[in-house]
Amino acid sequence: MTPGPAITLDKSHGTPSGSTAGSTVPYTFVVTNSGNVTLTSVSVTDPTVGAVSCPVTTLAPGASTTCTATYTLTQADIDSGLVNNTATTSGTPPTGPAVTAIDSDTLVIPRTATLTLDKQAGTPSGTTAGSTIDYTFVVTNTGNTTLTNLSVSDPTVGAVSCPVSSLAPGATTTCTATYTLTQTDVDSGHVANTATATGTPPPGVTPPTATDSTDTPIPADPAITIDKQAGTPTGNTPGATIDYTFVVTNTGNVTLDPVTVDDPTVGPVSCPATSLAPGADMTCTVTYAITQADIDAGHVANTASVTGTDPNGTDVTAQDSTDTPIAPSPSLTLDKQAGTPTGNAAGDTIDYTFVVTNTGNVTLDPVTVDDPKVGPVTCPAGPLAPGDSVTCGPVTYTLTQVDVDAGHVANTATATGTDPNGTDVTATDSTDTPIPAGPAISLDKQAGTPTLTQADVDAGHVANTATATGTDPNWHGCDRSDSTDTPPLTATPEPDAGQAGGHADGERGR
Repeated sequence: MTPGPAITLDKSHGTPSGSTAGSTVPYTFVVTNSGNVTLTSVSVTDPTVGAVSCPVTTLAPGASTTCTATYTLTQADIDSGLVNNTATTSGTPPTGPAVTAIDSDTLVIPRTATLTLDKQAGTPSGTTAGSTIDYTFVVTNTGNTTLTNLSVSDPTVGAVSCPVSSLAPGATTTCTATYTLTQTDVDSGHVANTATATGTPPPGVTPPTATDSTDTPIPADPAITIDKQAGTPTGNTPGATIDYTFVVTNTGNVTLDPVTVDDPTVGPVSCPATSLAPGADMTCTVTYAITQADIDAGHVANTASVTGTDPNGTDVTAQDSTDTPIAPSPSLTLDKQAGTPTGNAAGDTIDYTFVVTNTGNVTLDPVTVDDPKVGPVTCPAGPLAPGDSVTCGPVTYTLTQVDVDAGHVANTATATGTDPNGTDVTATDSTDTPIPAGPAISLDKQAGTPTLTQADVDAGHVANTATATGTDPNWHGCDRSDSTDTPPLTATPEPDAGQAGGHADGERGR
C-alpha cells in the first residue's frame, strides 16, 4: 500500500470569562490523523494564543486528540472588538516530511464605551463678584474600550483642564477649572451649572458622554448706607432755600433695585438711577424752601431714609439726619399816632392808636404796647407773623390842666414782642400833641359907699377904672379892666344912696 500521511485541525474558542482586558478565552484544537500512516510528534502552534497543550503526540490513522490553550484578552483585543488567530498542527509520518494543517478562528468581543463624571464645587472664596470657585471633574472610563480625545466642557465655568487626553477602561482622571463669580451669580444667589465629559472610542463604537451638575449657593448680604448733607441756607426768611444731597452707597453684595430716598420734610428727592450695584454710589438731590415754622423753630431738623430691594424682594434701609440752624432776627417797629384833641381845656380828649409791625424774621407772640401816660393799651390777641402789622387801641386820653398849662401832651409808648425762644424785643415811638393856649381873665369892679373927698363932692360923682392882669404858663400876658361912676352927690349923701355904674370891659392878650 502506498503511504498517504495527512492531518486535519479544527480550532474553536470557548466563552470568554469576560469582555475586558485580562479576561480569558479557552481554545480547543481537535487534531485528526486523516492519513493511512501513524503520525508522531504531533503538535499545535498558535502565535496569538501562545502555548498549546496536547494530551498525546502520536496518532494512529483515524485517531484524534484535543489540544487546549487559554488566551488572555488584551486591551488591544477589546478595542479592536475581535481576536483573529490561526493555528497550525503538524505530525511526522514514518517516512517523508511532516504533514501540516491550519485552521483560523475569529472571536467577537462586545464593546462598550461609557464613562461617568463627578463634578464637585469647592467653597467660594467669597460672596462678592470677583470671588472664585474651584471645580473638580472626576472622569472615569466605565466601558471596556480605551477612550481618546477626552475632554470636559462646562459653558458656565469656561475652559476645563484635564491632565490626560486618553483613558483606559476603569481608569480615572481629575480635571479642574476655576470660575470667577459675576454679579449676576451673586444676585441670583447661586451658581448652577452642568458639565459634560466626552471621549472618542475605537471606530464603530458610539461615543459616550456623561454629565453632572452642581448648584453652589451664594449667600445674599444686602446692605445700604445714606449720607445726608445740608448746604448753607440762602437766607433766614421764608422762601430761602437749602440744597440737600444724599449720597447713597450699596455696601452689600447684591444689586439693589429699586433704590429710593424719602425725606418727608423736604419732599420728593430726585435720584439719577433706580438700580445700584454693589460698591456703587449715587448722589440724590432736593432743594427745600424754608417755611416760617422752620424760622420760628430756629432750625430745620429732618431725617432721610433710603430703601433698596434685593433680588429676593427683601428691603434694606438706612437713615441719616441733619439739623440746619436758621438764625433768628426778631425785631419790630411802633408807630404811635395821636388824633386831634377834642378841645384845649382840661377834660377834653385825645384818641391814640399804636401800629405795631413785625420787621424781623420770627413770629412774635404775645405783642403788647405800654404807654404809662395814656394808660392800658389793648392789642389783638394772637401771634404776629413777620411782615404783618397790628393796630392796638384806640385809647382815649383825657387832658389835665397840667397838659393844658404845658401847651402839649408829650408821651412815649413801648411795644414788646416775644420771639419763639422767649426773648423780648422792643420798639418805642413818641408823639407830642400841641394844646393851643387860650389865656383870659375877667374883672367885675363894684363901688360900695366910698369915702369921699371934697373934690368928689364938688364934682358930684366918683368915676374910675380898675385893670386886672395875669400871665399864662407860656409867659403870655392878658388883662381886663372895669369902671365905676358914682352918681351925683348931694351936699349930704344919704347913707344908702344908690349907685350907678357902667362897665366897660376890655380884654387884651399879649
